[in-house]
Amino acid sequence: MLSFLKRIFGVTSSPAPRRHDLPARSKTEAGRRKPDTAQQDLGRGTCVLSGKAAVDEYFKLSGMIEEAKSSGDFERAVRAARRTLPLMPAVVAEMKREYGSFDISTSHAVHTGGTLMAAIGDRNGIRELKETLLGTPELNQWLPTAEQADSDLVLVEGIVAAIEREPGIKQSELKQSVPGDGRRLSLLASWLEKGGRIRRVSQPPTFRLYSASFDLSTVAPAERSRSGAPSTGMSTVTLARSPQSRSAARAQLLQVGKLPYIRLPKAPIGWEERARTGDTPARAHEEHSEAQSNRSGIPRFIVSGSGWSLLSEIKLSGLDRPNPAYRQMFATVGSTVWLDPRGRREDFPEAPAVAMTTNSDGVKVAERGLKYDVYRTDVNGDGSGALFMSTEGILHGYSELLEPIIEESVETLPEYQAQAKRFGIADSQLKSHVRCVALTTDRRRYLLTAVDEAWCYDVATGRPTWGIRFPTKEGWTEVVSERSARVGVSADVISALKLMELSLPVSPDEITRRYRALAMRWHPDRNQGRPEFTQRFQELGAAYGSRRIAPIKLRG
Repeated sequence: MLSFLKRIFGVTSSPAPRRHDLPARSKTEAGRRKPDTAQQDLGRGTCVLSGKAAVDEYFKLSGMIEEAKSSGDFERAVRAARRTLPLMPAVVAEMKREYGSFDISTSHAVHTGGTLMAAIGDRNGIRELKETLLGTPELNQWLPTAEQADSDLVLVEGIVAAIEREPGIKQSELKQSVPGDGRRLSLLASWLEKGGRIRRVSQPPTFRLYSASFDLSTVAPAERSRSGAPSTGMSTVTLARSPQSRSAARAQLLQVGKLPYIRLPKAPIGWEERARTGDTPARAHEEHSEAQSNRSGIPRFIVSGSGWSLLSEIKLSGLDRPNPAYRQMFATVGSTVWLDPRGRREDFPEAPAVAMTTNSDGVKVAERGLKYDVYRTDVNGDGSGALFMSTEGILHGYSELLEPIIEESVETLPEYQAQAKRFGIADSQLKSHVRCVALTTDRRRYLLTAVDEAWCYDVATGRPTWGIRFPTKEGWTEVVSERSARVGVSADVISALKLMELSLPVSPDEITRRYRALAMRWHPDRNQGRPEFTQRFQELGAAYGSRRIAPIKLRG
């Protein structure tokens, strides 16, 4: 339901600012702010809006709450929530006037705001939340949310006090110091970390908790290796180059018709049988799941034949079990590369991600806390190198011993800059447009793709060795325009406008307002037993998506 409300309300997140454009304020600094001090500017203000103006402001503040929560700025999210509370009676009245009833089941200001108020210790905000819900009969159903926020505030204060008393306390042991449900305590600990009040350091299967100002360099890393293999810490080597002062090379248009090709083998017999019988992949998946369920009671190992018998099953000890933090695994010819994309572990508390390599016998060869997070990944075929790209567009590559060999910023490459200008790609959209990175086995060249171009670069010089551009799909013409000029495929837009009972010219605000009204009218929850409204609601969602602003026009 929450995702539906986000669509109804037209909530969209503003492009995130680039890291080096943000003010110098770390999570540690945020955590040092006392909750009472932070509350001085969180007042609810005075409501002077009514009718549709109140509803529009409500939607706007809902978007601010969601965006601020996602970025970890809980104080700003709570400010927006408390500005929303005085609007609630007017919003209820307007929705009842327009739709006959107020039947929204969730609200950002109430259901998200209450938890965030508890997380930053805003007792006054929780009190105002209660008063708002009590003052409007239609909102009384949400009073348990305010009670939960009150209860969460007590737990949050207990968690913070326990961490101050015992830095490094295990999250799984919180319930021994703070009376309450263990799962709720763990959830609140994660919210406190997102809000910058505490730091969690992974020590599978749990976390150790520290205050935001605690110096993690004083924590002795746990000894995890039983093989004696060396573990390397975070890279301190700086390999990044200065921005290249050269013009962008031109990519060669790929001539698909002149490419050599290899005929693929026939489809597996099972596929042909499925096509003949009409079985669908969904049905096949259900049958497979049922078979798996039926096998759940069978012993994990079965041996057969003369001279063989299964004597017993022995569980691995904690030290022998694979570290569950390594969520991604890349098998190569002679080794395996393991990746912990979350990092912040006890042995690498400052690393946003951790990598490890093991040999063919499963023995650890190297382990390193990475300097950057990991968004795109590639490990070459023989395991001699790995290349990652961070969410900020930093390429960082490593040898089989996890020694750093590449550190390059994609946004400084002239070829990418030309693509960004050509398509109007915002700085915050880089990670979405660079879809692939790869490293050669000799580690002398790396490849990346950006929109419709692929470029191969020399690691030593940072210059391209070749670049190709994929041709536009047959029947379509690419039109380069300003950043906010893409309106989609013309036929889809015409169909969408017809469904939404609009005509050109039309502004994005008009589309959003019309979408909200129709979504409330056609939502299946309000039209149970009428499938035609479900179909119409789905078509409305597709129509609304077709008007998204983007940088390219395609004409058929």
